Amino acid sequence: MALLSILFLAPAVTFADPDARRAGMVEASAEFSGRLRAALQAAMREGGPVAAIQVCHQQAPAIARAVGAERSLLVRRTGVRLRNPGNVADPLDQQLMEDFARQIAGGKDPAALEDLSSTTDGRLRYTRAIPVEAVCLACHGETIAPSVSEAITAHYPDDRATGFRPGQLRGLLVVEALNP
Repeated sequence: MALLSILFLAPAVTFADPDARRAGMVEASAEFSGRLRAALQAAMREGGPVAAIQVCHQQAPAIARAVGAERSLLVRRTGVRLRNPGNVADPLDQQLMEDFARQIAGGKDPAALEDLSSTTDGRLRYTRAIPVEAVCLACHGETIAPSVSEAITAHYPDDRATGFRPGQLRGLLVVEALNP
């Protein structure tokens, strides 16, 4: 009987273990990034950057919701300069973006920047930097093709997410526990 109760309690102990929770959040981050990257690559092959904008507009939020629902987490993105007004940075996001930007200016690889912290209400939160890669420049770079610019404006009339160079901080991918 004692062994049986230990087996039933083991998942709760594992779930409460911060290292296990962090690992699950890192996995969710990788899952979201992998699904989005695959969708963007397919769109770029089939229709170029204009098709990729449609993926970011429709599929990225759906992918975030799906990964979050599968893992009972909140998955979201925010940016240094916003394209989607629904992705506004909270104060923790803003503080981390400033910290990550300083680290990048000091020579740190943006792809290596991550943070594990708690929200003000005590929920565990994993955050990693979203660096600008060469492929991002078609839609987020300093020079945007007119057809791409038109597509961006059609979906995001108040877009501010251009003018980036490779290696800069584009934003954050945030994964939060739903409960403390």
